[in-house]
Amino acid sequence: ALSLADSGICSYDRLEEYLKQKEEASTEISKFKALCGFGNRALSTKEEKFFTRWFEEMGYGFDVVKLAYEITVDKTHEVNFNYMGKIIENWFASKYKTVDDIKSGYKKPASKNTGDSFDVDEFVAAALKKSGY
Repeated sequence: ALSLADSGICSYDRLEEYLKQKEEASTEISKFKALCGFGNRALSTKEEKFFTRWFEEMGYGFDVVKLAYEITVDKTHEVNFNYMGKIIENWFASKYKTVDDIKSGYKKPASKNTGDSFDVDEFVAAALKKSGY
């Protein structure tokens, strides 16, 4: 009770809201664990911190975290919570709340082309634009 009070939960209504948020976060975490193939194994301490941050503190739903997961796996070819965390932290800092917010406001970082190589995505996009697609 003292830790709840320290967190600003000092009324029945606020307690109900807090418990509802915890339940929703738990459901979202379960869906994400299934997506990653974790099965019923317990989360590690580090994983728990990530999930608590994303689903409870930031208030993101499964769809936003799934998008970060997909971007991460497409880029790194593995589940990398540190990489996902950076993506989600950037979205949070940009005040993106939903997948639609992210898709409408997300800009791919500029290429750091030194002249020695090129960004494949930029090359393909330029080629498609030049050919009229």
